[in-house]
Amino acid sequence: VVPGPEGAPDVPVRIYTPIGEAVRPALLSIHGGGFVLGSMDMDHASAVLMATAADAVVVTVEYRLAPEHPYPAGLDDCYAALCWLHDHAADLGVDPTRLAVGGQSAGGGLSAAVALLARDRGGPPLAFQLLGIPELDDRLDTPSMRTFTDTPMWHRPNAELSWRYYLGDLAGGDDVPAYGAPSRATDLAGLPPAYVTNMEFDPLSDE
Repeated sequence: VVPGPEGAPDVPVRIYTPIGEAVRPALLSIHGGGFVLGSMDMDHASAVLMATAADAVVVTVEYRLAPEHPYPAGLDDCYAALCWLHDHAADLGVDPTRLAVGGQSAGGGLSAAVALLARDRGGPPLAFQLLGIPELDDRLDTPSMRTFTDTPMWHRPNAELSWRYYLGDLAGGDDVPAYGAPSRATDLAGLPPAYVTNMEFDPLSDE
């Protein structure tokens, strides 16, 4: 466990380090689940694969889930884990100038929000964002979100629940900050490069 946000519980993390002594880049990997489901256990296989294939240290984070812990609890946990990773880079065999953040679905959205926080707070310098099918926009008004209302696993009704659980009464309104829904960011200057993936038949595609 690593220190959590001020006044909040500590945050469990899991560290994957390739065999052999080296100074490596690191990825803070954030699991998906619509902000309400999942755990770092679900990303175990992919974390092993990424650490091995990229010869990088991978740190997964067990952030608090909505609706019991709505925004910004989960985001604050992920940012706290990033700060801990940066501050303990030497102990972990990590190059602090080669830190990345990434995840899929809600994990991709949280990753984008973490990058915004790090920029605006003068926090750990990030070199890269890995945004897999990221959940970014609570307004739910993109063509793909209006089209894919009955696709398997993820569709507009689930997206509506996800944002309502995560943002509460703010969801869809005018007062949602970019840290809550990164598509609302109007200034992307100073952010690290991002590799973004999407799926063809996915309501998140146009986000």
